[in-house]
Amino acid sequence: MSDNPSSASIALVLHESATMLEQRLVDALHDVELGTNVWVASDDHTISATVEVAHVDHVSEIEAALSSSLSVIANQWLSDRSGETPRRNLECVIPPDVKPSLWSALSTPPRTFTLSIEATLTPEHVTSANRVPFPTTEGSLALVMKGGGIKGLAYVGALEILWGHYQFDHFVGTSAGAISALLLAAGYTPTELKEILSEKDFRDFFDAPWYMKPFNLMFYGGMNPALTFTDWIDVLLAKKLNSSTRVRMSELPARATVFASRRNKPALRFDSESDDADAGHAARCSMSIPLVFVPQSDQGFRTYDGGMQHNYPIDELLRCDPGAAFISLYLGPETYQPSRNRFEFWEWVSIWTEGADAELLKRYRDRTVVIDPTPIGTLDFDLSDEEKDYLLQCGRAAALAHLEQGSDRHNTAVQMRDQMRQQVMSTRTARQRWRWSAQFALFIGALFLALAIVVYRWWL
Repeated sequence: MSDNPSSASIALVLHESATMLEQRLVDALHDVELGTNVWVASDDHTISATVEVAHVDHVSEIEAALSSSLSVIANQWLSDRSGETPRRNLECVIPPDVKPSLWSALSTPPRTFTLSIEATLTPEHVTSANRVPFPTTEGSLALVMKGGGIKGLAYVGALEILWGHYQFDHFVGTSAGAISALLLAAGYTPTELKEILSEKDFRDFFDAPWYMKPFNLMFYGGMNPALTFTDWIDVLLAKKLNSSTRVRMSELPARATVFASRRNKPALRFDSESDDADAGHAARCSMSIPLVFVPQSDQGFRTYDGGMQHNYPIDELLRCDPGAAFISLYLGPETYQPSRNRFEFWEWVSIWTEGADAELLKRYRDRTVVIDPTPIGTLDFDLSDEEKDYLLQCGRAAALAHLEQGSDRHNTAVQMRDQMRQQVMSTRTARQRWRWSAQFALFIGALFLALAIVVYRWWL
């Protein structure tokens, strides 16, 4: 007699599991004060569930209630065309407690089930329905990284966590995100990048002598040529790919797409699938923060920091590949925070290069890792080891919030991040006071010197 269960017994096991799952969904929605209709169906191979609600505005509340009870690994809006019922599909892991005793007898039991939350859209919602493909383990998956200057070090911490959950084959970025994109596309792992960046003194990129900065700014449009940056990234890329010459975009093992800005022109796009420019040149163009670094020249036009046009280049990715699956890394607070340094020059530059990306964050929040690096600023290139470790921890905590929010590991990471933030803020406050004291002492010294010169000349 064969040990393999018959089709009838398989269907019976799945039907029993579906009945148990339906009761679990009803229990999960018990405290939701909305009218719902729940049913679960099964066939010979799969289980599917449906929750009906009256209006699309109720979908998010239902999803939140179910997500707290189920392990949701993916989500997607479907049927956003006029006249069709809108559906929010969740791909969920089948809970152990809805697997009957004969479940282990199945040769290939399903691991997940699709849960569809259905509603009726009003006409004004039809045009705003957000159709977003969710990442799966199959096919191409892009990693999109926002610009943010030195704060981009936090990406490495996030990728330490994400690297074991996603297999990225396309890296997209601007400014700091562009640098990360090119190094990742070259084959560097997050562990390797952490070691490299933790040892790097980023002040080296401000490579003009102090007496040349006004001259460079006046005649070249930026204070620092950043030749040290170009040499640094060229060496890293060549070392990884064992190249005796500068690495070109087309030589990168994985696909990379980075952006630079141009005045009165569309943004400059460097794509390893179609461009043969030097990868180091592409990175240098994308990180040309206005006034701080000398703008580069490409195709006869000056190029500036990519963040001036596409600081968070999700739309550019989807414009060229509407069906692209992606995960994005976003540097900044999740909610609006007013600037604390309204009159500082560096703060104005930060606002200029970062732009307003709140709408993109809202639209694609379910696939975005939000990293809040407060109080580190875009141009704080004089990072201490303590501040570098803090940025890495910010990335780790954000990635865990994306993957397993509320878990013990996430809560521990958040607690550690908050403790490090307090220490960093205390250290930075003390350092700022020391700088003010030093500047005041220099001013008083210069004043006394000038007074001494005047008295000496008058006495003579």
